[in-house]
Amino acid sequence: MYIIKLAWNNLWYNTKRTAALLLIIAVASSAILLYQGYVEYSSEGMTLGYISTSGNFQIATERYWQHTDDADVLMDSATVNAVRQILASLEDVTFYDCVFEYDGIIGTETSSAIFWGKGYDEPNRHSGVVDGMPVFRDDDTILIGSILASKLHHTMTDGIRYLSVMSSSPEAGLCLGSFAVSGIVETGIPQNDAGLLISTRATALSLLESDDAASYVQVHLSDNKKTASITATVEQRLHDAGIPCTTKTWEELNPSFKQVDSLNRIQFSVIRIILGVLIFIALMQTLSTAFLERLNEFGTVEAIGMPKWHIICMVLVETAFLIILGIILSFAVSAATDVLVQACKVTLNPPGYTASYPVRFYFVPQKVAASVLFILLSCALAVVMPVKSIFKTDAARLINHI
Repeated sequence: MYIIKLAWNNLWYNTKRTAALLLIIAVASSAILLYQGYVEYSSEGMTLGYISTSGNFQIATERYWQHTDDADVLMDSATVNAVRQILASLEDVTFYDCVFEYDGIIGTETSSAIFWGKGYDEPNRHSGVVDGMPVFRDDDTILIGSILASKLHHTMTDGIRYLSVMSSSPEAGLCLGSFAVSGIVETGIPQNDAGLLISTRATALSLLESDDAASYVQVHLSDNKKTASITATVEQRLHDAGIPCTTKTWEELNPSFKQVDSLNRIQFSVIRIILGVLIFIALMQTLSTAFLERLNEFGTVEAIGMPKWHIICMVLVETAFLIILGIILSFAVSAATDVLVQACKVTLNPPGYTASYPVRFYFVPQKVAASVLFILLSCALAVVMPVKSIFKTDAARLINHI
């Protein structure tokens, strides 16, 4: 016990030196934690972004997945109701929405553009309105993408403005309707915003004079980790019920995700290795130098009667105190940085996106533990040389060490 007390007193005998060591350990640990937190947030944020757009999985006919233009790609009313019954029986399903896709030309008396529309049962769950009001289940208004609005010279400050929409269906041929614009949406992807139109499914079906039908059913789960198991369950129930539909998960619907995520992780790994090497060298140099400069102090303590192994234990206990206090301080710095970044509303614009996203740090327990272990090993290796010098050098030479 007296060794622990002696180590603690020695630690604060030179406050400036101890504060400098703690600062170095805290900064190094914080750098690793914050960088790892940003990497995890980027990956998790991209995953959640894809899921929020496409759902955890979708259900549609096989011909729909084959991208054919035949009329039987749609799910009829009986099929939609059967799918709904299956989804309603699953506790992990938070909500599902029937989606009807259509396209055509939208315009005014002076300008027009091509659109690709989506009709939802719950359109307010899917649209990020940046100007105006969202569309709800019973509304017969529409939302348009921000770039599409620019093409049509439309702004919400113009008041209520109607746009003409022309599309076609196998049953009714060319169909024309006029709809009030409720708001302007922005997905952050210019290619989407250049022609996006959102409405209720009822509005789309009414325009095309079609019976109850859907292109696909979009399903959202309470736990994203259960996507594979729930999808397999739904697939089996569809087969058992003889429903001519299959499923696709969000990863299958967004094949670019794995490519982008893999590229990001390779880049992050290279940066992580470089950062790790720099931090390792800094900790090794700083801690080993700090203890080597005290060899004459350790020689004096040995000369007055303290055994070598007590001195070595004292050095190790001091190192343990430095590591514990430094890591605790790094946790506080990391948490404070996360709060500060959120308070300042720091955002980034990914390449190819018009919308920015807030910067956050996602601290995963396993990654935090790995980072702490790295700091622990670096500090432990840093005291190997001082301990070796204490063990192999007699007291007289330690006292005369310069």
